[in-house]
Amino acid sequence: MKLSPKIAASVDGSHPLHRRAMRFCIKGALVVAGRQRWSFIKAAFSTPSATAARELEMFIEALPLDHVHLVGHSAGGIAATRISKNPKVKSVSCFGYPFKHPQRPAENYRTKHLSSVSKPFLIIQGSSDEYGAADDYSDAVLPRECKIVTLDCDHDYSDLSEFDFGRVWMTLSHHITASEG
Repeated sequence: MKLSPKIAASVDGSHPLHRRAMRFCIKGALVVAGRQRWSFIKAAFSTPSATAARELEMFIEALPLDHVHLVGHSAGGIAATRISKNPKVKSVSCFGYPFKHPQRPAENYRTKHLSSVSKPFLIIQGSSDEYGAADDYSDAVLPRECKIVTLDCDHDYSDLSEFDFGRVWMTLSHHITASEG
């Protein structure tokens, strides 16, 4: 079964047609055999970001809480912003939002929905983030309420200074506390 992880990895055109066809057949078999058929069907025909957002929303709906504050990193920020209209969501905070993939042309699914985020919205971005330094998100239509904090670090925050860590912690704490009111 060494081939299986490669089959399930992607639906985009980067894999040969026979692998994409085999992936489709495997997903089809799971649909027929599984109890949650509709989830498999939706996932088979959806983009990975749409599937992640749907699964996050199902998770939030199952929580016995009245409200949540979403904090995501990279692709988790895409999922969080896509479901920000959920009534349980009180605020959204994104670390290293992936505005643009470093080796691909602009992709609408990353930024098109950002203008519709109506909840308190915080983006904490590294100045040397290969997925979105300050000049990369200038084209994105962000809501006026969106607050952007730029730090001297990369996408993984591996070189974040102790001072900037404290600054991030205070900013995030204030953002969540302010959205409670």
